[in-house]
Amino acid sequence: MIVKRIDYELTHRIVDPYLNRNYSWMEWANNWNIWINSNIIRVALISVNNETQRNNMIEKAIRIADVFLNNYPIDGGCDEGPNYWNVADGRLIDFIDLLSSASNGSMNWSKNELIHNIGSYSYKVYIGDGRFVNFADASAVWGLDPLKVIKYGMYFNDEKLKRFGSHLNQQYNDKSPGITLFNALGAKSLMKTTSSNPPLEAESWLSNLQILTMRAKEGSTDGFFLGTKAGHNGHDIN
Repeated sequence: MIVKRIDYELTHRIVDPYLNRNYSWMEWANNWNIWINSNIIRVALISVNNETQRNNMIEKAIRIADVFLNNYPIDGGCDEGPNYWNVADGRLIDFIDLLSSASNGSMNWSKNELIHNIGSYSYKVYIGDGRFVNFADASAVWGLDPLKVIKYGMYFNDEKLKRFGSHLNQQYNDKSPGITLFNALGAKSLMKTTSSNPPLEAESWLSNLQILTMRAKEGSTDGFFLGTKAGHNGHDIN
């Protein structure tokens, strides 16, 4: 009875509204778009048995997720700040990981430069000792989900991202902020895949977002660190 009730509620609260209505967030490029769609893909793959209905959900989710990606700058910079990486860029890797797995690898974005840069943004704004460059709607101390970082590293075979995820996991003593039950399954094995030396870049320049970071000594938090943000609040300035 519990399973039947869950299926009933998922159908009436998620599946039917998603397929039959259009919401404002479906036309946005912010975190709501990919956050919701990553959950929609989970529902479609796990609980929807009707093949036509399931395929329609997946097709719509991909089409709406394109809005999110098509408005992202090639440098991969998150203009909402590091706080939103978990619920925007972190949800993106969940989204493509699920689609890749469900399609047995035929849906593959591992050569996509933009998505790779979106993952790499996570360590490019990292100061060290759990602190991030806190522009936009962001805190100086914020926890990125280590599993999502490592997922990017695994997907793109990027050792820097793997190391950074492992480092964050050590920082949080295995108590990852924002991690979901779904992502927690198998998380421990992924966390042990690499060393935990974080990629502390000497210099990083996100040309579209106009974020510059520099440190006195590459690979170390010793000495000065500089984080700067260019830009303006106007929309019509030439």
